Amino acid sequence: MRVPYLGRSFEARWWSLALYDSQGSIIPNPSNRYSFNSEEAIRRSDGSYEIYLSKSARPGNWLPSGTDPYRDLKLLLRVYGPRETDANGIGQIPDESLPTIERVRCE
Repeated sequence: MRVPYLGRSFEARWWSLALYDSQGSIIPNPSNRYSFNSEEAIRRSDGSYEIYLSKSARPGNWLPSGTDPYRDLKLLLRVYGPRETDANGIGQIPDESLPTIERVRCE
């Protein structure tokens, strides 16, 4: 799976995208990679991001999904300091700015 286009119009001070199992635990992996954030994710030429979830190593922004084919996976997006707020000062992220998930292929 990949999470495309997280970035370009995502107006926030900082964000992170982490992968967990259904119990809320990180997924053990030899790379010790559990998340990406706005400071470390590799950007595409247009400023957007693609983050891949896969059991096999991939170049670029890769989150290891583990080897259990029956494991439920949970993605958690944390957003700090969104620049758009409502009348009460509560941060807002427009729906069109949220990341989308696209299943490219199952391994």
